[in-house]
Amino acid sequence: KNKIVINEENFKKKILDNPQKKESVLLSELIFDFENKNEINAKYQNISKSINDIGFKETVIKFSIADSKSNFGSLGWVNINILSQKIKKELEDLSIGEFTKPIVVPSGMLVLKLDDKKIEDEKVDLNKELETIIKFETNAQLNNFSIIYFNKVKNYLSINEY
Repeated sequence: KNKIVINEENFKKKILDNPQKKESVLLSELIFDFENKNEINAKYQNISKSINDIGFKETVIKFSIADSKSNFGSLGWVNINILSQKIKKELEDLSIGEFTKPIVVPSGMLVLKLDDKKIEDEKVDLNKELETIIKFETNAQLNNFSIIYFNKVKNYLSINEY
């Protein structure tokens, strides 16, 4: 343990030089089910037409099978980092007010509407972040030392079966 070298100043500088940004999106969802794969496009065209005619909220009430139907499909503000890569990819090309093509989910087909975006500076507790990084670095160095020691012992150890 006395061989562990940690440069706290270097880690502090790294934390302070790296401002944390949190990107959030305001989403609404519509989930619809289907009987067979041939029906998906027809149903989506019908939903798309309905969105253009009466709006997303009214279309959610008419077509959605999601629990969020009672809130007009509103999911609220969602941190973009917790979304799956598939959904992130669909959302990155959208402008505010647009909706995605159908996305396959276990309960059916998902259509997301991007209502708004925001990027906020995330407040970082320097001491807490520093403590986390030091623990991680200490564990990494201890693991390296233990692997080196284990390999040394393994090289000098011989097992005699007789």
